Amino acid sequence: MTFFSAIPVPETQVGIALETERGTPVEPAFWTPIMGPKYKPDLKLLPDEGLRGSMVHLYDEIPGLRFDSYGWDAYPYLDTFPVFLRALLGSKDNLTPVAVSATNEVVVEAKAGDKKVLVKEEIAEGTVFVLDEGTATEETCVAGKPKKEKVGEWEIPVTALKFTHLVKGTITLPFSELGAEAKAGAKEIATVEKYVKGDYLVIGVGAGQETVLVTEEKAGKVVLAYPLAFTHANKAPILSLTVHQFSLLNNEPAEGNQPVSCTITDYAGETNWRQLAAAQLDSITLSGAADALPKAVLNWFANAAAPPAGAPEATYSTAEAPPGWTVQASIGGTQIGYLVNWEFALKRGVKNIPAITGTQAYYQHFAGALDITSKIVVLEDPAATWLTAYENGEQVSIDLTLSDVESGFALNLHSSRAKFVSGDLDRSKEWVEVPLEIQTIPSEADALAGGVSPIIVTVANANTKAY
Repeated sequence: MTFFSAIPVPETQVGIALETERGTPVEPAFWTPIMGPKYKPDLKLLPDEGLRGSMVHLYDEIPGLRFDSYGWDAYPYLDTFPVFLRALLGSKDNLTPVAVSATNEVVVEAKAGDKKVLVKEEIAEGTVFVLDEGTATEETCVAGKPKKEKVGEWEIPVTALKFTHLVKGTITLPFSELGAEAKAGAKEIATVEKYVKGDYLVIGVGAGQETVLVTEEKAGKVVLAYPLAFTHANKAPILSLTVHQFSLLNNEPAEGNQPVSCTITDYAGETNWRQLAAAQLDSITLSGAADALPKAVLNWFANAAAPPAGAPEATYSTAEAPPGWTVQASIGGTQIGYLVNWEFALKRGVKNIPAITGTQAYYQHFAGALDITSKIVVLEDPAATWLTAYENGEQVSIDLTLSDVESGFALNLHSSRAKFVSGDLDRSKEWVEVPLEIQTIPSEADALAGGVSPIIVTVANANTKAY
């Protein structure tokens, strides 16, 4: 008898990539840490029950159509999570890059290998800046001691350049600093650089770091969506994040308003990897609580798995999962500091459409209309605010933002129109809680791709390119 070792589940690796042509497999663009993988090939067997004179009903099982399903749990790592948002909601990545300097630019072509860049305006020593952000020649540099060559020309020492940068190449300064001390509880902060509504900023470093959203610009100041949790000293560093937004796809009727398909590359420890093309994301259920990492549950339908051309090499990012205690929530514009737990379940009800194609593959894994159910549990407050809102049938907005404490990357779930559809008092513990179910209502305000959308989801991170 041949002996082999049992395969350990921890050897599992999963890569993901958006497909450019539905059903044509592509190599992984991202590797995503997962838990509890559930892969199942689903082959429909066709029974041959033709009578042949014997006392049996079944004479054969003939292979029919096949699809594969895959599901897993994961923490929402915010450098890769936008891939899943695009695959479920469908809209293209509505990207807002970090603001490019309106005045500074490359004034003399800088060639690959050069150790200096000549720019129009001075860049202070130690400043991190980005050349040609969002292009194929994008690279990040740290400024050495600047030297003025002549009016409108400053020499900035850098480490050897990887790319050539042409005259008028753009300069982006993602790092800046506070213009004055900002105390915990403040909703306005003074900044050296100009920021606008919708910008996500990471203030500080280390234990006191926090991510904020700008809602209004004032002279030398910005107004924040939520009060600061920590005090930050004058000149505390500020990092600007690139903003990626997604909503329901409604403006591509020729494509059936179908979200982009993906290729899942899976390794379970066997000799061969497997690749699932034309993977359509069926659902994402995202939930969290104060004392745990938020969790995303994903389920897919795809074509039958096949071996890839070669074994890929997995490379995982160092992004951290956002802890549950970072969540900031508001209902109807009122910040809720006593949220116990929450859940957003986004479902597309994917159906496998059979048609005669000459193969055992289904014609399409078809994503239906988006359905969202949301739940929150809050501590009951003395005024019974949210149970009363349910009883009165009030329409409110819902906002929920979480961020990781290493990089400051942020995820925001927003619905401009929502109604409580159920609510009660839970006295099963030693304190009173209010479980509430919320129905998000589609609106034009939350639509980025035509029609209406019940939700708009934003991820702010360091990826300067669209997903």
